[in-house]
Amino acid sequence: LPNRTQFYESFAQATAQSQKLKKPLTIGILDIDSFEKINHSYGTIVGDQVVQQVSQILDHTFHKSDTLTHWESDKFVILMPSTDQKGGVHAIENALEAVRTTTFQAPHETFSVTISAGVSVVEPRQSLEEALSEAREFLHLAKSSGKNCVYSKKDKPSENKGKILLAEDDELIASIIKARFE
Repeated sequence: LPNRTQFYESFAQATAQSQKLKKPLTIGILDIDSFEKINHSYGTIVGDQVVQQVSQILDHTFHKSDTLTHWESDKFVILMPSTDQKGGVHAIENALEAVRTTTFQAPHETFSVTISAGVSVVEPRQSLEEALSEAREFLHLAKSSGKNCVYSKKDKPSENKGKILLAEDDELIASIIKARFE
């Protein structure tokens, strides 16, 4: 898999190509669920083997035109040119399924692994850091909603403004109070 420097270069090329062709560009962050527990239960050697095996599964699952990199510890980043949000979510769901259905081996037992992910469409002139920040926000939503899933902008909870019952017979005062809460 490419290292971070190569990924930065791929991002620059992909954003330029995306803007030139007016095609979408999607980025995703994938994180192995409960990785600390795997290291604690089976040891860091097995943990390293899990990361290697997951990287191989992901590499075989995504398209050759996509750029996958091992970002840090238990995290991977995928850049998907000519892919919109729906397509990116679908591709990552396929990757999650491939990992989830794989049996991993510890010295005296087998176990399964799941992944959570956040997906974001890269906006024109958005930096890699900004795109990753948004994808990371969706990853945190996926983790906090039970793991083993993909979150994107369509899953982001809306800011639901509550309703207030206003009992004021002076229309001027009522309009001022109402404006304050809108």
